[in-house]
Amino acid sequence: MRLLSAALALLLAPFAAQAADCLGLGPAGTPADLRMVRDGPSRPLYRGAEDAGCPAETAACRTGTTLGPRFRVVAGETSGPFTCVTRADARGRLTTGWLPTEALAPAPDVPLRAADWVGRWHNGPDRYLVVTATLDGALVLRGEARSGARTTRRTPRPTVHHGVLDARIETDGDDAAFTIGEDGATRPDVPEEAALCRVALRRRGPYLIVQDNGRCGEAGVSFTGPYRRTG
Repeated sequence: MRLLSAALALLLAPFAAQAADCLGLGPAGTPADLRMVRDGPSRPLYRGAEDAGCPAETAACRTGTTLGPRFRVVAGETSGPFTCVTRADARGRLTTGWLPTEALAPAPDVPLRAADWVGRWHNGPDRYLVVTATLDGALVLRGEARSGARTTRRTPRPTVHHGVLDARIETDGDDAAFTIGEDGATRPDVPEEAALCRVALRRRGPYLIVQDNGRCGEAGVSFTGPYRRTG
């Protein structure tokens, strides 16, 4: 059953949901689920509020990227008749933009096993997770995220912030949630511990959807986003 606890709905009191620019997924407790582009012609993605009058189904608002029918995407916040969607390809490279909500359909419901979580998952070049299974059937999640501009010949060495996850997780097949205590130990999700690292996971289609509360790394480094298995 795809049931998240009421605790997940209350995750992230410090982070109010915002339906502004389409920057990918919001923190845990905000919308994030698998959808599929409806059959028919490919659909263009549209820019967001950073451009005046967008999102809108106009040539000026198009990003230049299209999504073909039956592409599976992770749907996040809505803004009027549009939904912010993110797609990660087989290498974990991300595409994000606004899509008319009417262009999205429910994705097929496929039962999952614990083994479907196992593998190396990427979200862009700066976030990865590795999920392994123990002999007693538990799952162990380890990962790293970083933020900061990449160094080029023309830029000085940037400040790079890191986040690390190391947790033993339990799942009902589709969802999981946990808190990492100050001692580094994994515990069931605790809504009252807003200052600790809290993570919600959803396994949907080709994606491992991660949403955290911005407390899992330095300077607000986040693991939030859809991940694709790359190994």
